[in-house]
Amino acid sequence: MNFDRIDEGHSEDDNTLHFFYNREERIKKAPQIVKDYYDGKMQPQRGFRILFTNRSYRFMLISLVFFIGVAWIYSGLSDTNRYTRFADTDFELSAFEYEEEIYVSVKLTGKHRKEDAPPTRFIADFQAIDADNQISAAQRFDLIYDGGENYLRTKFTDYGIIRIDVLITAGDEQKEISAAVKRS
Repeated sequence: MNFDRIDEGHSEDDNTLHFFYNREERIKKAPQIVKDYYDGKMQPQRGFRILFTNRSYRFMLISLVFFIGVAWIYSGLSDTNRYTRFADTDFELSAFEYEEEIYVSVKLTGKHRKEDAPPTRFIADFQAIDADNQISAAQRFDLIYDGGENYLRTKFTDYGIIRIDVLITAGDEQKEISAAVKRS
């Protein structure tokens, strides 16, 4: 093989390569969008209207709005049964699992209760619901509530309990609250 014609390098005095750059010549051959950019005719779009400039941006905006809406609706509906107001008393139910036990707590607050209101007798029937929607355990509590912040707490042995339902009775009225068991 003959290596005579291969340029393996050259001395500093030998300038065999020449590079010529002419900006006007390059811009003359460029597309119109590049010419407009260099002339200052093209202004960048700013603000909210840029999301409507092409089809893919519109699709991303609609998808984003849709998923935010679904998440907002789901979060609003998922915990609606945990809270209730009944007989001028707010009830909040929570349940969690810890070491094969399900701990349940109902918080009573009388924010909307009048100060001179007589004490109210509440009967709370706790029901532990398993995966087959069957009652696996039940307990009943009786409480005379006269205002402030109070708690009803209990625990159940975990036999696959997924939900806790509490039926609260005051006189002839009843309300049911429900909460899923939070697992660690």
